Amino acid sequence: MGLFDKHFTNTVKFNYVKGDIFKTSNISLLDAIIVFIPCGLTSIRLETDKFIKHLDEPIKQDGEFFLYKNKPNNKSPQSKIEYALINRNKSHQIYSKKDMVLLVEYTLKEMSKLGVKRIGMNGVRGYGSGGIPEQQLIEEVQYWLNKNENNFEKIHFIDLRGGFVGPQQIRFILNNYIEDEQLCVRETGQSSSSIKAMFQNIAASYGFNKFSTGAKLYTELADEYREQNKIFGKTMTKKSFCLRFGVI
Repeated sequence: MGLFDKHFTNTVKFNYVKGDIFKTSNISLLDAIIVFIPCGLTSIRLETDKFIKHLDEPIKQDGEFFLYKNKPNNKSPQSKIEYALINRNKSHQIYSKKDMVLLVEYTLKEMSKLGVKRIGMNGVRGYGSGGIPEQQLIEEVQYWLNKNENNFEKIHFIDLRGGFVGPQQIRFILNNYIEDEQLCVRETGQSSSSIKAMFQNIAASYGFNKFSTGAKLYTELADEYREQNKIFGKTMTKKSFCLRFGVI
């Protein structure tokens, strides 16, 4: 994990990790993992099939959701986790926003019942995500935590492509992008296209394009930036912000 790993939602710490959710170094941090399998013959679908061979038979099945408990005396790299809750997605569904709400609601409720404290979950992509679908997942998790009592201490968002973006990363991009785009790429781990997608998303939330419906966190931090970078003593307008970052 790097410079931009942590922030707090209530008392639950969020970590943003670029990597493989099944990698030993990531597994060692966790009590349980939640795996969302996207549609298609993806690498995570194949890796999940390998992973569950080290676990016992499912202790619970609910539709596409399979809950696994670790085997006693498991000597594999997966031995440190207690549970794995996997949405097998055998129907190869492409998730909508409504689906993602239900995925978060179900999985966090189940993990809360199990009493685990440290969870890892992978990125999930869906319709209308505008190139930054992982942000929608974070927002749904934040919303659930704000509305539900739980015992969680940490949630690790783990994505092989580094799709998860935290507030500190966004602030760093806003403060440095104009002068040095490649510095933002190196320091945050986000690709140039992902950063441009973020700005397009902000412009959409401000009503200047139809790129996507806009992500709440991006807009909030863009508003913060506009307030901190006044023009002639007045808050930077939404149009001026978009012109400054070249999105209109």
